[in-house]
Amino acid sequence: MLETDLSEHVRLIRVDSDEKGAAAVIAFGGLMQGLGAPEFEFFNTFNCLRMSAMFVRDPRQSWYSKPIPGLGETTDEIAQTIRRLADEHFRERKIVTIGNSMGAYAAMVFGVLCDFNSALRFSP
Repeated sequence: MLETDLSEHVRLIRVDSDEKGAAAVIAFGGLMQGLGAPEFEFFNTFNCLRMSAMFVRDPRQSWYSKPIPGLGETTDEIAQTIRRLADEHFRERKIVTIGNSMGAYAAMVFGVLCDFNSALRFSP
């Protein structure tokens, strides 16, 4: 199992699996509502499940519409970076995006822009 920060705003857990059709998750953080710095939402869940996952957060809490250091200046650039990272780390896996609130919005947007398999959203 590999756990590493790919940038200040992207963390990766990769579990090498021989299971055919294994899925990987890209989890987008939601609004922190004044609770401090944005977290890597769903990290503990997928870490405990030993599932391959990438966690993305929006430090400006801008609904992923402003630049994110290390990911891109525009939504399209951010999508291109996320797609490249998914291709690099989750080869031949189905990709499911997930998020809550602002993260649910991002799961839908980047799920479509990156042509991932499905999106699980809570209160988009």
